[in-house]
Amino acid sequence: MPPRARPKGYFPTASLIFTGVAAARAPEGVEPVRQLWDGLVPSQGQAAQPIAIEDKNFSLSLDPENFPTFAAPDGGRVLVDAGGKIPPLVRALIEAKDPSIRIVSESPRNRKRFMASLLAGARFYSVEENISLEFGSDPRLTVNADFKVEKSPDSLLHHDVVLMNVGENQRNMPPSLVQFLNREGFQVLEPLSARDDRAGRAPQTLYQITARDPRGVVDGLLRVLNVHCENDRNVELYGVGDGGLRLYVRADRYFEEGGSRFVVSYFDGDPVTYTLTRLLETRGYRVVVLDPKDDFRKVSEKLFARMRIPGVFARHDLLPVRESSYGVQMSGFRLRGAAGEPAFLTNAELDPLFRDLLDANGYTIVAH
Repeated sequence: MPPRARPKGYFPTASLIFTGVAAARAPEGVEPVRQLWDGLVPSQGQAAQPIAIEDKNFSLSLDPENFPTFAAPDGGRVLVDAGGKIPPLVRALIEAKDPSIRIVSESPRNRKRFMASLLAGARFYSVEENISLEFGSDPRLTVNADFKVEKSPDSLLHHDVVLMNVGENQRNMPPSLVQFLNREGFQVLEPLSARDDRAGRAPQTLYQITARDPRGVVDGLLRVLNVHCENDRNVELYGVGDGGLRLYVRADRYFEEGGSRFVVSYFDGDPVTYTLTRLLETRGYRVVVLDPKDDFRKVSEKLFARMRIPGVFARHDLLPVRESSYGVQMSGFRLRGAAGEPAFLTNAELDPLFRDLLDANGYTIVAH
């Protein structure tokens, strides 16, 4: 029997099935990123559902193992097409039929670039990259993050701002720092595995001078330098060998170091004190003259200059920021301790957070 003639202008309906064009394995590096992402946008299971689009002319589906998806805050999904395996025309079909799907082609092997593409595709209210936040003045805390994410216009008001670090070999923030940032309105998301803060780090000592008066500062400095001194000692200016002339001068502090004799004199404006100071210098004493208004820096500079100890007062980086997401800057002197070990000398007050951060990085804090 001859086939039935088809009406003029008739065309058959096409059916397109598009399934799993990539190799049958998930892109490498997706799972560590997903652990971070789930802390940012809980998926509630929808991210694991396969992409499936039904149309009267075609049927399209993507294997979620080969083409993983990430939940977006607006209910959409970010589809990962690592390496651009989906043909351009098929990609156009997906985007046309379901605008809630955003396709990114960055490879998960570069975690930071991959996360940047996911954040762009998710369409958060605000995303900033490579940000730095500062807290306090002296000491000052610097917090660095790969990304700062505001989920909505009210994120700042509701203390719902996310700081995210995605570096694979980056040291995580200590719990005390995470808690501090939480109180400041920031949620911290970092890799689950990272290096130990103390690993391979040489021990260092931070000496804190707690005294505020000049005499107390001198006493603290000399203890740091392991130098014994005498208080209120009568120092001989002229004695038996000076033709019967004998003159003694009271020194606030007296000590000997490296074959030299040192006198610390507290100048109260009396011209006699000034004259006696000059006489001491003519007899070979190294005199440190303290003024009532001298602060920690001034006292230290005077003492170090007389003792010929190299040291410059400045704001120093105490932690290697290159290897960490945070750093601590503090004013003081870098020098060598009594045993020749690296030491840092400061009079800055340290609250528990800074003490914990320094301890986590191998510092021993000694107060004088």
